[in-house]
Amino acid sequence: MTKDEIQQWLDTEPDDVDIVTETDAEGNSYRYLPYRVIVRYLDELTGGDWSAKQWQFQVIKTKYWYASGSIEVEVAYKGIRRVLAGAATYPFQSLSPNHHFEATLQSLAIMNAAKMLGRRFGLFLNEDVKVPKGETQDSPTIQEEEENEDDKIRKADRKLAMQIKSANSWEEMATYESLLSPKYEVSTMLFAQKKKKYGQ
Repeated sequence: MTKDEIQQWLDTEPDDVDIVTETDAEGNSYRYLPYRVIVRYLDELTGGDWSAKQWQFQVIKTKYWYASGSIEVEVAYKGIRRVLAGAATYPFQSLSPNHHFEATLQSLAIMNAAKMLGRRFGLFLNEDVKVPKGETQDSPTIQEEEENEDDKIRKADRKLAMQIKSANSWEEMATYESLLSPKYEVSTMLFAQKKKKYGQ
């Protein structure tokens, strides 16, 4: 595929057959791509030229047990090399039911990192799903504090700016252009500066 064809592929929703839909205890449905699908898509994009590194992992005990970790996923395709950051937190009441919780968490972190590649990898897959507020004692979950729209925009802006800042070529920079929004002030300004640097 050409670079334009690859970008079009990345901007396209994943195949319906690859999407799994599940329902939580409150009856809310959400969609996701299984780890095996993410790996297949990464292989298809890079021809196998991708790797996971800088894995950091810890188990936290507060009222409940939590496993938390972060990772970097490096991908290369058509002369473009990108480093994507991903993190995940896995809640559980007891360590004993899951003897492979570190591997589970690592897979989740890789899945979250890959989302930055675009819609094909699940970016915005659940943008219309409302996240239930609060948590119950019987079914503990880690909930983000309620954010207003401005908070969400600033958070997304900072995340995209970090990816733009790490870009090492115009080809890599160009992959972020479709993600820019007039609401993303920091990343838009940084993109314009680096675009001028590369003479575009």
